[in-house]
Amino acid sequence: ANVTLTISNEVNLTGAVDGIKVPSKTTLTIDGDGKLTVIGSNGSGIGNDGNITIKNLTIQEARGIGDHAFGIGGNNANVTIQNATINYACGGHIQPLFVNDKKYGKSEPEGGAGIGGINIKIEGSTITKVDGGSKAAAIGAQYHQSTEIKIKNSTIGEANGGNASAGIGGSRYASGISESNKQEAKILIEDSNIKAYGGQFAAGIGSGYDTHCRANDKNAINNIIIKNSTIVAQGGQYAAGIG
Repeated sequence: ANVTLTISNEVNLTGAVDGIKVPSKTTLTIDGDGKLTVIGSNGSGIGNDGNITIKNLTIQEARGIGDHAFGIGGNNANVTIQNATINYACGGHIQPLFVNDKKYGKSEPEGGAGIGGINIKIEGSTITKVDGGSKAAAIGAQYHQSTEIKIKNSTIGEANGGNASAGIGGSRYASGISESNKQEAKILIEDSNIKAYGGQFAAGIGSGYDTHCRANDKNAINNIIIKNSTIVAQGGQYAAGIG
């Protein structure tokens, strides 16, 4: 079903798996003038592959815990944040560096983005801090996924990508990208104030590296437009600030 939650006071939710599950083809709208904390015990905070709109309220924390867990969103989610304040959001397995496999990271856990999905719109909002989980961007995509991000009239105080993943944008490119399976990080930042830091081998704003060193393939695409904004963007090891 499509659901609207109106938060008018201080509400804390902890799910047995996801904090609030938003399945594919459903819509969740959260609004109000209250404060919300959502934690997934073994899943996403507010997540899955549906449509998620957050407007007007304050989210104190949205935390995903475990494999493929997003703070807000999911691989195929559409996430809209309007006139809201998010003090903290994070995906599962927060890990900006490779720990178990420092060269390629293949044995590292697979987390999720702090705020992630196939389409992300942030407008008129303040996000104080957001952390990407292992192999996932802070704001953007989990590994091997495309994403389109539009940030307008907003402030992002600190966006920290997980290992192989951008602060804002994509994660590592898949080795099997092709004409029929392109991977793109499409990013528009306008009239905003942004600080973004890439995880190991990843850009501050852009994407992470390709395990098989094919990131210059024509089907691996970064499309980044920045207008009238103040940007701090720092890449991880061997990575660009923007790109």
